[in-house]
Amino acid sequence: MKNNYFYILVIIAFTFITFLSSLKNDFVNWDDDFYVLQNPDIRELTITSVSNIFSSEYFGFYLPLTIVSYSINYSIGGLNPFGYHLLNIILHVISTIVLFFLVKNLKFTINLAFFVALIFAIHPLRVESVVWISERKDVLYVCFYLISLLFFSIYILKETKKNKWYLLSLLFFILSLLSKTSAVTLPLILLLIVYLTNKEPFSKLLIKLIPFFLLSLIFGILTVYELDSGKNIYEYEENYTFIDKFFLATYSFIFYILKLIFPFDLSPTHYFPNKTDGLLPLQYYFSGLLTVFFAYLLYLYRKNRVVVFGAFIYIFAILLFLQILPAGRTIASERYSYIAHIGLLIIIGYFLNMYFAKREKLLILTTILIGLFMSFLTYRYSLIWKNGETLFTHSILKNENKSLGYINRGLAHYYGFTENNKIDYNKAFQDFDKAISIDKKNSEGWFNRGNCYFNMQKINEAERDFDKTLSIDSLNFKAWNNRGLIYAYKGNFDMAMKYYNHSIFIKNTFPDAYSNIAFVYLNNGDNKLACEYFEKALKLGSATAGNYLNQYCK
Repeated sequence: MKNNYFYILVIIAFTFITFLSSLKNDFVNWDDDFYVLQNPDIRELTITSVSNIFSSEYFGFYLPLTIVSYSINYSIGGLNPFGYHLLNIILHVISTIVLFFLVKNLKFTINLAFFVALIFAIHPLRVESVVWISERKDVLYVCFYLISLLFFSIYILKETKKNKWYLLSLLFFILSLLSKTSAVTLPLILLLIVYLTNKEPFSKLLIKLIPFFLLSLIFGILTVYELDSGKNIYEYEENYTFIDKFFLATYSFIFYILKLIFPFDLSPTHYFPNKTDGLLPLQYYFSGLLTVFFAYLLYLYRKNRVVVFGAFIYIFAILLFLQILPAGRTIASERYSYIAHIGLLIIIGYFLNMYFAKREKLLILTTILIGLFMSFLTYRYSLIWKNGETLFTHSILKNENKSLGYINRGLAHYYGFTENNKIDYNKAFQDFDKAISIDKKNSEGWFNRGNCYFNMQKINEAERDFDKTLSIDSLNFKAWNNRGLIYAYKGNFDMAMKYYNHSIFIKNTFPDAYSNIAFVYLNNGDNKLACEYFEKALKLGSATAGNYLNQYCK
């Protein structure tokens, strides 16, 4: 146990020091605004509010415990980002300590457990999950996920009082699912644990795992339904064939392996490739060969339980994120490696442990030296997450020919996700203008440039850009609302009302349109109806409707 204390203290110290600078980070305009800053559901921590959270979805995902955790943060520190970052780090540290005990409990050496836990904790690919407030769902679900695995491993290996460990494992699996549905892979990892330990008859095991698989099935169906509804699926920008999609999947599969070993050239955005003369870039076809080589190595080591165990942890954990159905604009996202890398680290640690079998101190020293190098890379990479401007400036440097980076950096300038929260419409305009020059078919560039024009009092130019937005995307409810603002600015309140109502028809939870309708009623002298619409806007999370209620509805 004394040895445990040394290793645990080293892991905790490394992890906190590595991520310490992120405590000074701000929110970023990449989902933080929707999950936290503009989310009315986190403003109260009551039975009613928690009930509402458990009956709602966010971005098409069901993650009630994650939203409740934001509500806890808000009740303690409001919208101070420090507390949100601190809780992310604490959850990650807990996961790391649990992982150490999990690997050790699976009868691996303490030095191997130390290697796996330390490198897992401070690898640069952890940055996205730990320092991005919106990725609370990752650090929360993984924390519960690993605790469930630990309790199940104790249940498998312990000789007495086993049932409580089984029930605890099931409980934490449920908590993990309620944090993020990606936890559906856990029963497969449980199968691997039984395979590794070789403790239980397979038929007896299947019966015990039925509740886990049933829960996975239920939440898996929920996830597929969400994807099938189109809420989380993006259209490919390229016309990829079936063969193309196969190589896109193999590229993603190999990407996370290579980035574990060579954690360089990292970015929050790794976009889908463009085709040239009907062909993908060469590295996508090469990834297919590397995938075959991976399968060949696995075949060679098929009788080695540790290699099979680690390899299939990686396969099962990464399978959901191979973008077979594109759940985003990127072919790979570094946060998706969170669970998957554990399997690969076990394999690497296993062979290092064999190599240093008679030189344990040298293995510990090697682990610490690798840890120091990884810690430096992670610290340096985490600095780009300081605010939205720094984040998307880095993204642009890595992807200069993509419009999305310029749009997002423009939004950072527009809304003040910058140093000292400074709003700069001129810089925002320049970024949106650049985005349009890169991709004239992206409605977001036109819409946001229209907003800049409007705030610069260039009404005719704003009107033109909003019309262009709607010609590309007729379901852009914000553009309908803003087109209504222009009619109101010109004094045509009847037309303004039509556009506001059409915005609500498309998105009936958009608070700005309700507030704007309220102003039309105020202009018409109908304060009663105006106040009703301000009330609706407030309930939907409007940041300003409360002030208007106090001003006009006393």
